[in-house]
Formats: sequence, structure tokens, C-alpha cells
Amino acid sequence: MSASPIFDATTGFGGDGVPGTYTPPPDPHNEAGIIPRIYRGCIGDGPFKDTKIHLGPGKLVTTHCIVRGISEGTRRGMTSANVAAVISLAGTYERLRVMVDSFANGMIHGAGHATVGGEMLNIYSAGADPLFYLHHANLDRVWWKWQQADPEKRMYDVSGPTTQGGKEEVTLDFMLDFPALGPNVTVREIMDAGQAPGCFEYDY
Repeated sequence: MSASPIFDATTGFGGDGVPGTYTPPPDPHNEAGIIPRIYRGCIGDGPFKDTKIHLGPGKLVTTHCIVRGISEGTRRGMTSANVAAVISLAGTYERLRVMVDSFANGMIHGAGHATVGGEMLNIYSAGADPLFYLHHANLDRVWWKWQQADPEKRMYDVSGPTTQGGKEEVTLDFMLDFPALGPNVTVREIMDAGQAPGCFEYDY
């Protein structure tokens, strides 16, 4: 995985963290939720090697480099074969969303975070690594491919709670709040990426 063009220093997003270039601050009582082993080191090359962020490690707010720790052990979850299998087995959106995060299916979602490591494995600072946005765009592509397999039945199939761990079930009329980014929209309005306001599609 580390040889993927995405990690190229010139045409990609830079490579792995360099061991010894970053040490997480002490967290003796695990109050900050720091997992030291995921912080291999600062990105050593590429366009983001000198970027400073102000979140993490764990729940802390500190200024440090973008940290990575590429792991080959979780890449199985991101293979094209695994993605295709999940899409073919998930007959409903409820099943799709559960399978995407399921250990038994290689955790398409979790595998992307775990393979990059570092910030990507910290819920508070994952968005500091630019690869976070590529990974989540790909998750959206997986959903889009699942919809395209049976648009009549799947385009507006939705399920899950309105908040993480919540008990209120989402509906197509649930309003999505986008403070300072744009107008609020309902879930219904964004289910079909090819229609406004999205107006895009993915290239398989």
C-alpha cells in the first residue's frame, strides 16, 4: 500500500510518517485518549510535510505535524474485490451501511483510516490529513455504485440514526444543517448525486 501513487512525494500526498520525528505527549491516565502506537512520525515528504495542525493527539489541542503510520495489515478491506462483494450482498441501504463498517467484511470505512494511521486513526483530528477527504469521497462512491446497481429501488433508500449513537431514525425529510457553508437541504435533496445541488457522478 505504501507504494501506491497516492503516497507519491511529487504527484501524490506524501508518504509515511518518519519514525522518531514525533512523540505524543504523556497521557498517564489515558484522559486524552492517546494511542501512542498509531503515531509513527511526521510525514517525511510531499506537499504536506511541513503542515502544522492544532488538534490531537487524542482529545488534546496541540500544534504538531501531520502524523501517519501506514499499515499493510488492514488493506484487505479496501480491495476492489471486497468492495464489489459488499455492494453485491447488500440488498438494502441498512445492510450496506452496516457492512461498510463491519469487521467481518474488512471494514471498508475503518480500513481506510487504519491503513493510513496517525491522524486518520484519531477521531478528533482525522480531518487534518488531506487523505481523509479522498477516503470519504470514495465511501460516497461506494454508496453511489450501490445505488446505480438498482436505481429504482435504491436511490432513495435510507436508514440509520440522525446522530451517532442516537435513537431517532433518519427520514428523507430530515434537514441537514450547513452553517456558513451553504443553504440547509433535506436528505431527499441530496440522495441523487446527479441532480441539483450535487450535479455530479462518479467514474467507475
